[in-house]
Amino acid sequence: MGGGMWGIRMAVVLLSMGQVPICTFQVQNNITSMPELNISQAKGHWNFISLATNEKLSEEDKQDIKMSLTVFSPFANGSVNVQTTTVSSEGVCMEINTTYSKGNISEQYRSNDGSPCYFIVIDTDYKNYGIIYIGNIENKNDFQIKLYGRTKVVTEEVFKKFKKVAKSFGVPGKNLIMLSRSEPCS
Repeated sequence: MGGGMWGIRMAVVLLSMGQVPICTFQVQNNITSMPELNISQAKGHWNFISLATNEKLSEEDKQDIKMSLTVFSPFANGSVNVQTTTVSSEGVCMEINTTYSKGNISEQYRSNDGSPCYFIVIDTDYKNYGIIYIGNIENKNDFQIKLYGRTKVVTEEVFKKFKKVAKSFGVPGKNLIMLSRSEPCS
């Protein structure tokens, strides 16, 4: 496997983890956050179900990106801890904990670990689904859009909404990836 392919594989592993310290997706950066977001209502378990990206991935790479479990734990001060558990393409369970604080821009949550990435909740009903934009403060053209669900499946209506959001950012339909379900980590 060549050096370039290793970089793609590493990006795939990071994508499957639900949090990416490097953001490598190019498009526009017109983001409308969910008005009056109440992050405390997002508390609890979420399944990372689908990814929208401009990055061209091979079919093998798409298969390596697995569904993951993410737990949002909001704090009284408005920050939130995000714990992501996933199975790597090698079958190894991995867990990442990152705390995000509300940034200077409305509804933008920035990582406390110095990562250039941030997230904005674009839409959620708190009970069934969440659509989240993950951007890079150092390069506004780097981003990804993720669909989360309280269960491992969402309604067709929610998936259509996710596709519409991805399209509004210029992501072609062929670059919407429904994630492979992974065996849960014990």
